[in-house]
Amino acid sequence: MKITKKCILLLLVAVLAAGAAFAVTACGGAGDDETPDTSTKLETPKNFTFDSETAEYSFTAVDNAQFYYIVVNMYDPEGVEYTDIIGMTSMIPATAGQTVTGTMDFYKYSDATTTPGGLIPVTELPKANYIARCIATGQGYEDSDAATVSFTIGGKLEFPKVTYRVDEDGTITADVICYYLEHARWWYGLPSRVEVYVKDADSGETLETLTFDDWSYDTRWLAFKTYFLFKNTSASVELGAGVTADDVTVTAKAFGYGDKITDSDEVAAWEHEPFVRVVDFSDFANPVEGWDAEAPWNTQA
Repeated sequence: MKITKKCILLLLVAVLAAGAAFAVTACGGAGDDETPDTSTKLETPKNFTFDSETAEYSFTAVDNAQFYYIVVNMYDPEGVEYTDIIGMTSMIPATAGQTVTGTMDFYKYSDATTTPGGLIPVTELPKANYIARCIATGQGYEDSDAATVSFTIGGKLEFPKVTYRVDEDGTITADVICYYLEHARWWYGLPSRVEVYVKDADSGETLETLTFDDWSYDTRWLAFKTYFLFKNTSASVELGAGVTADDVTVTAKAFGYGDKITDSDEVAAWEHEPFVRVVDFSDFANPVEGWDAEAPWNTQA
């Protein structure tokens, strides 16, 4: 292969460029007076603790961080973390090596669109598993990985609200009430499952058991509030021609999970048509891509 002057020139440029890149790398990539490399991740806050009885927290501040924040999220019965935040501190300033202590505030869920409910103890949060995260942040640095503490708010589950009806052909249909599930999601704690027992009215023998254990839902957003539209809240079984509502009794029970979240009482279901939401959500959805949440007219950007 013939080496031309053009090839020699290009080779020289490549060598010089490589040398410059090596020099920058060897010197750390920035001068002493320049902004730190934004790819540098802060250390995880040290010695993080969170008290599930009092909501008191503590941690030790790390180098180069300016502020810290603590957030608490909930897990569902299957261990899937909810994206909505149950509690969050304001930004907490601290210097490296400082031990920081404080107490997180939690607010009761409110149906109001912008006003939260009153302050409550952490022990009155919904019965569920939680994770508290402490994260460091600082200008010119990537946020730290979270220091975490997991905990459970335990207790006895709220009993389920269930309606049922018996058709002329002997088919019984049970419905878990939508408002019960939404309140459980927000406040009481979702069970691992709800069982509905169809019993012989005379003998008390259980004829059929209907199980609800899929709490998947769609969300709808309206006026700063998220609504949960659960999908699998109805189930039917054929009891046979001639069976009427007088021939059966129907009860329901919510089941807990883990060692701390315990089963509800078994209670009577109501012979009633399924409850329907007052608000029709058919024309509402989550904000679409391009939504400008900060625009005063709340339209797409």
